[in-house]
Amino acid sequence: MNLNDLPTDDDQKLVAFLKRYQPDVPPAPEGFEAKLLASLPPRKSATRPWHWLIPGAIAVGLLGTVTYRSFNPTPQLANSAELEEFLMVSWEGGLEPAVHAATATSDPLLLLAAPLNSTD
Repeated sequence: MNLNDLPTDDDQKLVAFLKRYQPDVPPAPEGFEAKLLASLPPRKSATRPWHWLIPGAIAVGLLGTVTYRSFNPTPQLANSAELEEFLMVSWEGGLEPAVHAATATSDPLLLLAAPLNSTD
């Protein structure tokens, strides 16, 4: 609103007319508030403990994970030479008994029936 928008003489006449002929406010009906509140549907309980159960469980899980990770750092991985040597020893030890068992028997059906770790 700037200075050019100030009320004019015509506006003052309108304001005076409205003030002079304004209607009276009707009185409120008796018991209106009680009737209005009774017509509303019943409210559900404001407390819903299950409502916060899932977000609370997620928050506790994240907090536990972060805390666990901060106190138990990730172990350092072995260098590639140690890892390769470990894998070679593991695989060779795991395959040797089966190779000896296969060469000890000559019948193919007995190979299927014989346990892998037997040395006949």
